[in-house]
Amino acid sequence: CPNFDDALIGTTCTDGDAYTVNDVYDGNCQCVGQAAPCQEDIVLEIGWNLISSNCLPDDLDMTSVFNNISNNLIEVKDRTNNYIPQTGVNQIGDWDITSAYHVNMSQADVLSISGIKVNPESTPIYLEAGWNLLPYYLDNSVDPFTALNSISANIIEVKDLNNSFTPLFNIDNINQMERGQGYLIKVMVADTLYYE
Repeated sequence: CPNFDDALIGTTCTDGDAYTVNDVYDGNCQCVGQAAPCQEDIVLEIGWNLISSNCLPDDLDMTSVFNNISNNLIEVKDRTNNYIPQTGVNQIGDWDITSAYHVNMSQADVLSISGIKVNPESTPIYLEAGWNLLPYYLDNSVDPFTALNSISANIIEVKDLNNSFTPLFNIDNINQMERGQGYLIKVMVADTLYYE
């Protein structure tokens, strides 16, 4: 590296990314950090829940992700497949951080996910025309007008399990999008969402 003091390699620096920790200068003269660890606890009620996480699990296999609640778990569904622990069926395979999941519980429980924190500004969510399962990556609660502003002209409707958001008619019964919650979103044409 021209004009770089090799003695700086391994010393601390700030890479400017809030989603990394332990920033140090590497052998390429770059200030780099490690992905920040995270732990998320998602409260699940009896019956159907719609969930997502901004914590990418250490082990993506659905069996591992839901292991701590498997005694109370009936089924997990994405748009086309399911995971049923009692029968050993796992058509989903691995957790997809860019999706949300329907989770059916026989008893209330808490799903604990450990892994690395997702950077919402650099993690695209690709949406197909029509209905999609939408994760929510932000730590703070935000109204859907703000959270989905970058694609608002394309949104037909957003739903959680009980409420809806329809920007064309200025209807918002969701009020706040919440961490750990998943959503259904219907868009007119394929689009890409980045949370800001």
